Amino acid sequence: MGGTKLGGDLSPLGTTDFSSYLIKAQAAKPDVIIFTLAGDDMVNALKQAVQFGLDKTMHLGGAQQELEVLVGLPPEARVGYWVFEWVLEAAPACRM
Repeated sequence: MGGTKLGGDLSPLGTTDFSSYLIKAQAAKPDVIIFTLAGDDMVNALKQAVQFGLDKTMHLGGAQQELEVLVGLPPEARVGYWVFEWVLEAAPACRM
């Protein structure tokens, strides 16, 4: 798609403070930050990204966002471009 990767870091599971990662990403001046976290890590990272104002200066997004994460976020941190996986259960058969 013509993009250039400016950096990338891995964080340990259970990280509560993403400030060092976000400051480093902000300094690189990307057009987009792609988050590939899940659960509480995603909640913490997105809350802090919004506190840093990154949602105002660049796009935030990533893969496999979850409804549970969105419920855990304050409304102002429900931002970005995400891929969702929806699972639909088949309706039980009806007899007429």
